[in-house]
Amino acid sequence: MKKLYSIVVAFLMFFNLSLFAQDSPPWDFNGTDHGFVAQNYASLSVGDSYVTFTLTDADGDGDAESANSNFRNLDAGIDTSLGSFIAITMKNETANNKMQAIIGPPGGGCGCYVNFETLTANDADFVTHYINVGANSNWTGTISEIIFRFKKGNGVNNQTFAGDILIDHIEIVESIPSTPRVDYTFDDTSDSEGFSGVNGITLTQPVAGELHLDIAAQSPYPKLEQTGLYSVDADTYKYAQVTLVNNSPKNKLTLVSPSGGNEYSTTDMVVNDGVVQTYELDLTTLTNWNGTQANWWLQLVENPGDGPVASAGIIDIQQILFATESINPPATGCYLDLAVIDSYGDGWNGGTLDVYVNDVLAGVIENEDIDGVTGEETQIITLFTNYGDVVTFDFTCGSYCYETSFTVTDADGNVVASGGGSDSADATFECVDPNAAALTNVTFSVNTENIEVGANGIYVGGGVLGGSDAYALSDDDGDGVWVTTIALAPGTTGNYIFFNSPNGSSDWGTKENLNGQDCADPANYDDRILDPVGEEDYTLLHCFGECSGNGTGECPAPSTTYDVTFNVNMSNYPGGLADSDIVYLNGNFVGWCGDCTPMNDDDGDGIWTVTVALEDGDYEYKFTINGWSVQEEFGSIGAVEGCTVTDGTYTNRAFTVAGADMTLETVFWNLCPGETPGQVYNVTFAVDTANITVGDSGMYLGGGGFGNAQGHLMSDDDGDGIYEVTLEVNTDQIGSNYIFLNGPGDGGDWGAKEDLAGQECADTSNYNDRILPEFDGDTYLLHCFGDCSGDGVGCGASEDGMMVLQGIIDFTVPSAGSDGKAIHVLVTADIADLSNYGIGVANNGGGTDGEEYFFPEGSATAGQHILIARSPAAMEAYGMTGFDQVLEASSSISQNGDDAIELYFGGSVIETFGDPDVDGTGEAWEYTDSWAYKIDDAWTYGGVDCTDGSTTTCDSGCPYPFVECSAGPCPAPDITSWSMTGDGAIFDGNNQDGVIGYQIEYSTSTFTPGDGTATVYEFDSFPHTLTGLESNTTYYFTIRSVCGDDNYSDWTDNGNDGPDAWTTTICPGSYSLPYLNDFNDPDAWTNCQTFYDNDADGNYWFYVNYADIDGAGNNVAASASWVSGLGPLTPDNWVIMGPIDLTDHTDALLEWKVRGIDPAWCQENYSVYVGSSNDYNDLINGSVSYNETIANGGDACGNTFAERSLDISAATGGLVYIGFRHHDVTDMFVLNVDDVSVTSSTMSNEDFTLQNIDYSFDQETNLLRVTSEEMLSNIQIYNMLGQEVLNQDLNDSSALLNLSSLSSSIYIVNVEGNNSKTKTFKLAIK
Repeated sequence: MKKLYSIVVAFLMFFNLSLFAQDSPPWDFNGTDHGFVAQNYASLSVGDSYVTFTLTDADGDGDAESANSNFRNLDAGIDTSLGSFIAITMKNETANNKMQAIIGPPGGGCGCYVNFETLTANDADFVTHYINVGANSNWTGTISEIIFRFKKGNGVNNQTFAGDILIDHIEIVESIPSTPRVDYTFDDTSDSEGFSGVNGITLTQPVAGELHLDIAAQSPYPKLEQTGLYSVDADTYKYAQVTLVNNSPKNKLTLVSPSGGNEYSTTDMVVNDGVVQTYELDLTTLTNWNGTQANWWLQLVENPGDGPVASAGIIDIQQILFATESINPPATGCYLDLAVIDSYGDGWNGGTLDVYVNDVLAGVIENEDIDGVTGEETQIITLFTNYGDVVTFDFTCGSYCYETSFTVTDADGNVVASGGGSDSADATFECVDPNAAALTNVTFSVNTENIEVGANGIYVGGGVLGGSDAYALSDDDGDGVWVTTIALAPGTTGNYIFFNSPNGSSDWGTKENLNGQDCADPANYDDRILDPVGEEDYTLLHCFGECSGNGTGECPAPSTTYDVTFNVNMSNYPGGLADSDIVYLNGNFVGWCGDCTPMNDDDGDGIWTVTVALEDGDYEYKFTINGWSVQEEFGSIGAVEGCTVTDGTYTNRAFTVAGADMTLETVFWNLCPGETPGQVYNVTFAVDTANITVGDSGMYLGGGGFGNAQGHLMSDDDGDGIYEVTLEVNTDQIGSNYIFLNGPGDGGDWGAKEDLAGQECADTSNYNDRILPEFDGDTYLLHCFGDCSGDGVGCGASEDGMMVLQGIIDFTVPSAGSDGKAIHVLVTADIADLSNYGIGVANNGGGTDGEEYFFPEGSATAGQHILIARSPAAMEAYGMTGFDQVLEASSSISQNGDDAIELYFGGSVIETFGDPDVDGTGEAWEYTDSWAYKIDDAWTYGGVDCTDGSTTTCDSGCPYPFVECSAGPCPAPDITSWSMTGDGAIFDGNNQDGVIGYQIEYSTSTFTPGDGTATVYEFDSFPHTLTGLESNTTYYFTIRSVCGDDNYSDWTDNGNDGPDAWTTTICPGSYSLPYLNDFNDPDAWTNCQTFYDNDADGNYWFYVNYADIDGAGNNVAASASWVSGLGPLTPDNWVIMGPIDLTDHTDALLEWKVRGIDPAWCQENYSVYVGSSNDYNDLINGSVSYNETIANGGDACGNTFAERSLDISAATGGLVYIGFRHHDVTDMFVLNVDDVSVTSSTMSNEDFTLQNIDYSFDQETNLLRVTSEEMLSNIQIYNMLGQEVLNQDLNDSSALLNLSSLSSSIYIVNVEGNNSKTKTFKLAIK
């Protein structure tokens, strides 16, 4: 069940009690009360998963009969060490808002009551409340007695509402679960966000974004309580900001933190202002506001000055926000109260007090005689001074010095300065920011004697200090040592560096170069490292660009430098340089600075040059374009003597300076010395975007040697989703990197590039970019964006979806040898280049042998079947035709029938048949001298050795499924039995291979098979039952097998010249509705009913024609209880009819006629039974029965039949039998029964839904006339077997039908109108 959570704010009294118990919490109340009982007009009932505590309302006034109704456990055994909260899960279906937990026996002064004021009322679901009992002095040791009471609450504590309270679970928990939350906005009008109103506050939420507090004049301390649903990290959040509209006289807003004893923070509110105001509560001084706080509240108090009072009003709270910083402006200085005192009361008599701020006179103060009356006088003057100011008080004595004095107190009432009397010493006060951290003065000093200082001077910055011009240094004495002092907080650490004449905050090229020196931090641009700042001021001494001067400031003697000239020929740069492009030199000698060492091509010959002064040493470098936008890539060649060096991650050019100027050999872009550019070809880069949405700026090629994130714009001119760009690319770029980017915002937007991480085509050493493959001519490179499996094919299919294994072949063919070996593959999507695929044969379970057959170059389209044959000619001779492509494989297709096959793409296995590590002999997948073929992704097999001795696949015992073989003769049906029923026939026989079904033609007259005059009937297999035939009727049948389209056997007729004659039996298998038995058919009487003579007197039910009563030809069923010559009988005779099919009916009505034929002796007794079998024992125990003793003088006594009916709907849903039993009577005469019928609501005897219809039948002319006020559409007539004997369409309001073709019997006539209404009636033809 859903558990909602609330917290119980508990007011605790104190007591101490300790007993022992047997059934201690947790209590789940699953089928047990755990020892709890109800008292005082209350009851407790136990359910499967909770108990129901009922507060009784005997007089119906809505209140419980006792205010102290409770449920209690006197043997609770509560271990208080488990926690400080009672968690009770309950569904309060009453209006009570208060609960009491009583710890121990109640009574005055027990200190055992824990009040819970925020109980939710009329709960829709179960709610978990948490009662804080930890502070109660009784909560110690083991608690034996626990009592729970309920009250109306909200100030009403002596009354209780009646109703049910469902208790699901009680346990002891250590703390209240809550969800962290610091911002309460009340946006959901159904969610008060864990708050509840207490002491007269009613909460509503009429609009989103507002919590409406309706405050009654009930308590001086109304409060809005957080019930524990949410919590706040009180160590982090020290300010509560409450935004509200105050339409009340409340002038104080207080946050109460009750943890360990109430502490609070209060701020003033403007009363009844009606505008949105944000008030802040400073919680920094609350000692208990720490840890996780889930139990706190806001008090809204009116205090006119002489104490809180109860008052009413409205307050709308829009937000409660806990913050880490105050919204109130911080204090900027100190407020001082200066008291100038005259003990006599006549002024200072010439004495003065001069006040100086930072040694500047701010004012002169004297004490004047204010009232002219003697007696001590004190004048208070308020002063304000800023943080950091020093205030000096200089007192000068006048006459009567001993009468004069002054004191200075701060905002907290502390005396900070004083003086007066004969003391003329100065008093001082320093205004100190209490929140300011003490700073340390660090002096940065750098000796510049080894460099020429630029026009902008020397700066220190970088790392923890800021940009390149963060702090300017000065050299006031002109000694070449530049200094500045910076105040830093103790513990400050990080990096810094000196700059020579920087131009702005990002001119990093002007910083000192410490690369390779021991004071450089290689992880942070070779900057200097600032050790943690201490608390004492200190100076850092340096030499610009040298680590050796650290601590001394001394610079080493100037070193010797040599001019090194670099030259790079850019004529082979892919696509050529743009007019705005600049080539740069980058290396460890310039700190890999990016754009600080530009090169030039002043003569426009394509060779860029620059000269740099360097000391002796080994150096690394490379050429770049536009800073770091494009750089040379040497990752694929690694270390090459005379060209490059590598550390495994970075590969760069290298050289050594050794005591002389040098000009390095001119090199081509991205080539080693002496190498010349290779051939240039058109390479088309194409990327399929079917798997993505292309961004607004389009698709780009970039990265590596192909530029920045917008290196080359691609286009999709034909709109097929494949973007292309064609570039002239030098073969020297083989192995370099490139990548595709979707909608980059600018040249540096590398976040737009495709993500190939973890895929096989990604270069992990170069940002997972693609690697340019080898090419020796114009080349088309097709890819799928972000997917290596699309290389060469696009996104249309993955590696394992473009081609699949379809068949594995090891035929025995007439040409013998290995000519019968082949592999059959199916192409599932267009393949531009088949050469990406291959086949391997894993022989004899020895594991994979790798790729052995390689497809030739070429393409294939989706749906093509390809045969890779050892001998294409032998395959064709063997009848293996119909393939779209046949490729010759020679000896590379070498499998025997026990070898596994592997299909490769790009050198990787994408599908395996069999197991490469298992010899297939005897395995389920063996195909020796046979084949394996895939149908619906499942492998099928021809059977081992099935092609031995064959000349073609079609004449083998296992034609290859792909090949279309001409069909053979279809075998005649192999019939084993044929029998007739009352309404059909039952066929049985042997189902033969190749036969997919059977076809029958039948008719009531002889015919020629296939001439179209007979009914055609088909079925799938033997045995089979045909239904729907007329009973006791001769039919002519013929049958043939079906082997496929236009492939049939000859018609079978048992050797006769035409179809065979078969006659249905008299009795149908079952009777459909409407059912009618008029006993006029002697054959049906004898053969289609079951008779019992249970009294064994040899007398059964019989049929008889009482011509003098009912007319000639009308038979009735009869059973005697007296026979002339024999005298009285005691019959127990049964006649049982059926089965009648009520499978598709839900209602049914049985009707019959009955009479005791002799008016003087008519009191015959009989019963009618309905059941599921024709066994009388089953019928007696059936669900439906009827019994009657014909009454003397009643409607069935004498010559006249009486009509009876019985609802047998209870027996519907299957086949039923009806039994008439003549029994428990003697010495009467004869019982007659006639016209037994069963109908359903779909064919009722008196269904007058078709209104105002009339009919008549002339027994002489056999004409049936039907008239109606509505149009008639159809008439149907059924015989007693439920068989349709006439069906005629109508289109008039009347009809005249000649029924002379119908024999004497009872029929059911169903007439249908154009409005689909029907009427059904019975018709007797005599």
